[in-house]
Amino acid sequence: EHRSGLIGISVVIILVGYFWLNGKSDSTRSFLSRLVLKIPLAGELIRKNYQARFCKLLYLLCSSEVPLLQGIGMLKDIITFYPYQRSFDIICEGLKRGEFFADKLGEFPHIYDRKLYTLVRVGEETNRLEDMLQKQGEDLTRELEHKLKQLGNLLEPVLIDRKSTRLNSSHVSESRM
Repeated sequence: EHRSGLIGISVVIILVGYFWLNGKSDSTRSFLSRLVLKIPLAGELIRKNYQARFCKLLYLLCSSEVPLLQGIGMLKDIITFYPYQRSFDIICEGLKRGEFFADKLGEFPHIYDRKLYTLVRVGEETNRLEDMLQKQGEDLTRELEHKLKQLGNLLEPVLIDRKSTRLNSSHVSESRM
């Protein structure tokens, strides 16, 4: 039993050391971000959060008359989560070649919703991209707030139960003394 605990601690130390030394490499950042996005519930919340930030920030930049290509390039320094940074590079390259913004977003269905793709497509076709980004940013923020509230409502009874169990066990141990 002592030996398995020692092996477990050794594995954790090796993994922490590896990620600390190689944490900046693209392969490590890619692996860790894929892992994070696959965590049930949390992955979806993280994706929605970054997608909402993307929409809101790009809306602000576009409404300030920053060209789309330059705005997406600026986002790379603001949104540092690896899959989004990587997508910004590829989107910028496509825009430089004259490809549609929506088509480039569509290449990343694991981080950009179909709804965003559709709204951006409509925004490009009707010259109302700013409006579509603003709308999607607001919608995603509302969805995220709702999901977080649901999560809080779900966790509250569990946390209260744990706290009462802990209080009861400490009360029982005190009465035995």
